[in-house]
Amino acid sequence: RQASAWWQALALLADMEQGCRGLPEPGVVHYSAAVSACELGGYWAMAMALLATLAARGLAANVKCYGAAISACEKAKQWERSLLLVFEMKDRLVVPDAVVYNAAISACGKARELRLAFALWNMMLHEGLTPSVVTFAAMVSACEKQRNWERALEMLASMQQFRLEPDSVTLNAMISACESGSQWAHAVGLLASFSHGRSESRPTLEGYNAVV
Repeated sequence: RQASAWWQALALLADMEQGCRGLPEPGVVHYSAAVSACELGGYWAMAMALLATLAARGLAANVKCYGAAISACEKAKQWERSLLLVFEMKDRLVVPDAVVYNAAISACGKARELRLAFALWNMMLHEGLTPSVVTFAAMVSACEKQRNWERALEMLASMQQFRLEPDSVTLNAMISACESGSQWAHAVGLLASFSHGRSESRPTLEGYNAVV
């Protein structure tokens, strides 16, 4: 279904570019929809090509368009391109939102580029954006992949400052980070602290298995 939606979006956009069937010329909103379709289908290269076409036609991509392209790159493990798009946005005076930063942080985390993930985190805070549970999940996951349990626990303290509760994904990653650093006391402490919370804020079997 996603592949079909992707092809349909591109086919409609091509018809608009060629003026077929009396269709109007495509605008930013049409390219944004096509890039979003590419994101859902995982076609990062086509998303990048659409951004280039947008610029060639003298149109300025908006934050939604960039966000979809960065998410497409993140899903395809193209972390360098995700990062380049963030800086391209800044060069073109398009202000990144939390969705953009979340995707870019996740891309860097998956590539074990923890330093870059924290650089994006600091940029996000400096620009006055409020991190969400999704942001923290991406940051903690980045820490876990580098076995950096100290920074993972720092993220938990930061979550509390923003009055946010970690979800199951974030807790599992925190526990795994502690386990990989042989910090059993911290891992068990996390299990004990959150095992009686709301179902969406409890460690899952994955978290318990990391300690056993």
